[in-house]
Amino acid sequence: MNLIASTNLILVFGQSAGRAKGRVYNLVATSLSVSLATAALMSALALRTGFDSAMQNSGSDDVAIVLRRGAQTELNSSIELSQARVVAELPTVLESRGLSGEMYVVIQAPRKEDGVVVNLPLRGIAESAVGLRPNVTLTEGRMYRTGTQEVVVGRSVAREYDGFGIGQKIDVGGEKWLIVGVMEADGTVFESEVWADVSLIRTLFNWGIVYQSVRILFENGDQIETLRREIERDPRLELSVQSEAAYYSQQAQPVIDIVTLIGFPLILVMTIGAVASCTNAMYDIVSARSGEIVTLKAIGFDALSASWPVMIEGGGSALLGGVVGCLGAYFALDGTDASTLNALSFAQVSFYLQSSVADIGIAMLLAFVIVLFASCIVVRKTSSLPLDNAMGGVR
Repeated sequence: MNLIASTNLILVFGQSAGRAKGRVYNLVATSLSVSLATAALMSALALRTGFDSAMQNSGSDDVAIVLRRGAQTELNSSIELSQARVVAELPTVLESRGLSGEMYVVIQAPRKEDGVVVNLPLRGIAESAVGLRPNVTLTEGRMYRTGTQEVVVGRSVAREYDGFGIGQKIDVGGEKWLIVGVMEADGTVFESEVWADVSLIRTLFNWGIVYQSVRILFENGDQIETLRREIERDPRLELSVQSEAAYYSQQAQPVIDIVTLIGFPLILVMTIGAVASCTNAMYDIVSARSGEIVTLKAIGFDALSASWPVMIEGGGSALLGGVVGCLGAYFALDGTDASTLNALSFAQVSFYLQSSVADIGIAMLLAFVIVLFASCIVVRKTSSLPLDNAMGGVR
């Protein structure tokens, strides 16, 4: 199509610009529906990315976690002290940088925002456990003293739950324990935990002489595979081993599956509604400009060329709504505190919602798909306009 033909096309449509006021409501509705669809997608992505990041960053490729064979989590694992000693004497473990036998139990706490009582993870650790987690630092107070009923709480716990400030006492197994410190862990799951002396926790919860997990820090993550072979060859050890990174990745999957199962079908419904709204807006434009459209077809323009101004007007409002939805969700959600129940450990995990440039790109792609579907429908409608309808509306 040459420059003169393109200029004529613009001039013809410019004559009907004054009729745009009657289409404002449809265009606004289109922008709003697309905005809501993209914002919902951004919300789901922020939730999934934030939780997955908190879990993934909690695990190290150089730390092995040993559990009872068949156990999915620390909560339902049990390792006898005699087995833990055998593990500690394995050749690969003797070359490691540190080992920690740990307990993982659940206590209850009321949330500040609504008073609802939820489960919190209480981790019993030895002094060596801190060295296995270099990202954990004390920001307030001090570390608990071994052999005393003192605890250290994660930053998220102190911020989100009532009665978890330094100097306050919490109920642990029917006894009062003193909070002496607050720790940070770069937004990982350890900020959602309470830490105490492993020997006291084991006794208080009547676990006997067992651990629920054993963590081992290696110089190189490849040594974890060597440890796995050593454990499998020893008939005394009914244990499994994997990297801490792999363990927390598995922990994250159920929540990600729930978000996908519930969130994305809802987004699909909203997307269908946005396509309908965008199509309706474009139909309204076609109806108002049917005379110009069939005139252009009569002088040689095909249906696609005659529909371009319609798609620009209707699709532009849809894409504008996509931009507003993406940016609004990004600035409203990114970095916001959130928490959810870990479906495997039955304890709350706090994390930060995270949105990225890639998420914005995905949401804008959704807006583009909405416009594309609506445009295809409109082009088909335009191609069916009869030439004898040049002076009338769409019937």
